[in-house]
Amino acid sequence: MFPLRLLPLPAVLSLLVACGADVAEPGTTSANELHSGSAVRVVSGCEDVLVPREALPHCDGETCAQVQREPERTVHWYLTLEKFYPINEYQDGTLSAVVLEHQIDCVLRQLQNLGVAPERRESGGLRKFDDITVEASFEQIQSVLYTTVVNRTELSCVEADCQRCETLSESECYADAFCSPIGAQRLNDALGCWENRYAGCYRGRAVCTDALVTAVSADGACWLFFDGCQPPGFRGNSRAAECDYASFDTVSQCGQ
Repeated sequence: MFPLRLLPLPAVLSLLVACGADVAEPGTTSANELHSGSAVRVVSGCEDVLVPREALPHCDGETCAQVQREPERTVHWYLTLEKFYPINEYQDGTLSAVVLEHQIDCVLRQLQNLGVAPERRESGGLRKFDDITVEASFEQIQSVLYTTVVNRTELSCVEADCQRCETLSESECYADAFCSPIGAQRLNDALGCWENRYAGCYRGRAVCTDALVTAVSADGACWLFFDGCQPPGFRGNSRAAECDYASFDTVSQCGQ
């Protein structure tokens, strides 16, 4: 009977690599694991796409910083994938449709593997190869965000969170990057002038018009909005005879 001989660690690693095992160097992640607090496995066939990196892609500063402070907050992500490759320091080449399709397929499958439901983003009836939308928290999908295939991200609030903006105080609204504080001109009937005032908190990333709109607040005051967005608590102009655009033209700003 031969005595048992223990092989040194380098020899063991060499044997495993020779047998095709996925072995990471000490202190690194393996080729099919992504950057995150715990190892996340890469879906099969996507190791060439989901390459980890240390920094996040280009991301909207305020909202991006907020989701990192609140990693469990669910938001709407717009992920734009990399579609160029460097030719030299002066010129980039466009990836082929086949490569782009492979990239988006890998990202979709990886996100699904993380338990979220991503969708391909369409525009004008034409499918775009490099856009993906998904509702998720930073904590859920950070392993995908920390990959070289994601070129840039944009964020907005999800429906329930957008509605929550309308319940916030002035200080809370200004502190939340996903909400939009609305300012407007308010007629001060007692002084016979108008003043710039905080009107309320509006749902984040709302698409407003450039139209001037007059509205009446709950206390009966006349307000002039400059972008068509009105926070809750305002109603249509019930003081048409005394609350219109001309009402603001005939008086000056308070204190002047």
